[in-house]
Amino acid sequence: MTRLLLVAAVAIVVVLAAVGVGTGAGAELHVYPGAGTPIQTAIDGAGAGDTIYVHAGLYYENLDVGKRLTLIGDGADVVTVRAAEASDHVFEVTADWVNISGFTVTGTTGYRCAGIYLTGTDHCNISENNASGNGRYGIRLHDSSNNMLMNNDANSNGDSGYIGNFGYGYGICLYSSSNNNMLANNTASNNRLGIYLSSSSNNTLHGNSMSGNRYNFGVHGNSLSHYIHVIDTSNTVDGELIYYWVCQQDKMITGNAGFVGVVNSTNITIKDVTLTNNRHGVLFAYTENSRIENVTASNNRHGIYLLNSSNNTLNNNNANSNGDSGWLGNIGYGIYLLNSSNNTLVNNDANLNDVVGILLHEPSNYNMLVGNNASNNEFGIYLSSSSNNTLTNNTASNNRHGILLYESSNYNTLSSNTANLNDRGIILCSSSYYNACPSNNILTDNNASNNEFGIFMLGSRNNTLTSNTANSNRGGGIYLSSSSNNTLHHNNLIDNAQNAHDSCTNTWDSGSEGNYYSDYNGTDGDGIGNDPYPIPGGGTSIDRFPLMHPWTGGTLLKGDLSGDGILTPADAVIALQIAVGSRPCDPTTLAAADVSDDGQVTSLDALMILQAAAGKIEL
Repeated sequence: MTRLLLVAAVAIVVVLAAVGVGTGAGAELHVYPGAGTPIQTAIDGAGAGDTIYVHAGLYYENLDVGKRLTLIGDGADVVTVRAAEASDHVFEVTADWVNISGFTVTGTTGYRCAGIYLTGTDHCNISENNASGNGRYGIRLHDSSNNMLMNNDANSNGDSGYIGNFGYGYGICLYSSSNNNMLANNTASNNRLGIYLSSSSNNTLHGNSMSGNRYNFGVHGNSLSHYIHVIDTSNTVDGELIYYWVCQQDKMITGNAGFVGVVNSTNITIKDVTLTNNRHGVLFAYTENSRIENVTASNNRHGIYLLNSSNNTLNNNNANSNGDSGWLGNIGYGIYLLNSSNNTLVNNDANLNDVVGILLHEPSNYNMLVGNNASNNEFGIYLSSSSNNTLTNNTASNNRHGILLYESSNYNTLSSNTANLNDRGIILCSSSYYNACPSNNILTDNNASNNEFGIFMLGSRNNTLTSNTANSNRGGGIYLSSSSNNTLHHNNLIDNAQNAHDSCTNTWDSGSEGNYYSDYNGTDGDGIGNDPYPIPGGGTSIDRFPLMHPWTGGTLLKGDLSGDGILTPADAVIALQIAVGSRPCDPTTLAAADVSDDGQVTSLDALMILQAAAGKIEL
């Protein structure tokens, strides 16, 4: 086998001679530091099938490997190739059957640059390398299949990169149809993301160790095939086993685990597990009739993630403090349902996440959320183009937005939820009023208090709001903009900076009873009966039957005209004022004041109320 020794001054001549005569297949070439001959020159001069030995030293190069070659360094501990141009890959491989081993590759900072980059290649062997200190990727495969990555160390990538020091660095990344690859006995540590499989299928992972990464492990894609991999428990995250189950049923995971992924499975239970520092704490993909119970999923990018997964139950989980405040803004969700329907979420905590506590996304329909707490997030509970969901007794406080129904989120029912201390308490909003707006939703018995705006509607139609309370909101109680054909009645609007605002045409009463406004004094200006309440905002909306007392879910207690739940002489005084015409009387007040049941309020009613207050009679 021909051996060219590239040493001292004669090295260039020897290599050029070899290039000129066309080195035969299977030849060996040697590169030494300081010999004046770059590694790239040897690559360019080598023939398909040749082997290039690179000896101990530091090389400043960006290497393009476009032919079948074997490149062997003396060892990653003694051979370093640092990017001469930081915005380019150290090794870029575009040919099949390339072998690279025994190098440290470092120094790239470009947005898509890697220490070792394979694109459109098959049957390559990348082994015994150290890919460290790159701004974006240590080792990256793009549209590359049937390759072997073995015994590589990918560490400390992503410290600096795209847009300042916010590089989202990966140790090892398989991306975009990188299928049927083998990753064995690699180490990925102290990166932003350790090992990541994206839009790729049928890869095998064995004996890989991930530790100290912001997110150790992740799998992502938009079809079932992207989640089909062979990943056994020989792989670890921070010393704990990875459980990645595909096509399983009737099984349970409980206790310690490093990562949990369940794919195309049924009747799986995940219980009493703590999962941190992964892309997903718990991943359900195409999984049904399963349970996630008493799980703590914190400090992940997404705490609990359901993709195309239905008829599952999430109960008593803690999905707090998830998120990614790094590359290009904040991304982080506590509980995330994507295209997942008929699931039940009960008594979960989703607090202190970077963006959303609980997200139902495009579309996630017919889910039930009961008794969950989603507070101190950017968005508490967020429905995006998701319909026919039921939200009951949830709390969304101290968020920027408490509960948001966005775009085509229709036919949802929100009842008895608390949305307090947010910028906006409950929001129905669309960016395109005529094409995709929240409609036909029912909001009843919700409390939206001490926000900037209690209930805020923008570009929303055909919704019904009844028996809600908006109290002490700094900007407005119920605020409608570019929203028409909505019906609002029996709502209590109390001590808001502006109790109601409406710039369009909506119905603010039921035809016989309206809403209670703490600033409405019932002044009768025309002598015909209590005047309607004009809703400020420039629209034509008006409440023709405003209530004189807060709505309590039905008619007032007989005689209790002050609405405080007890009978006192003050109630008798109010009845007398109504009787003499100095105080207006709406239908609800009439039902309470007419204790004699003669269809009118007279001094007799006032006397009877006074006697009942003294305990002499019962009404």
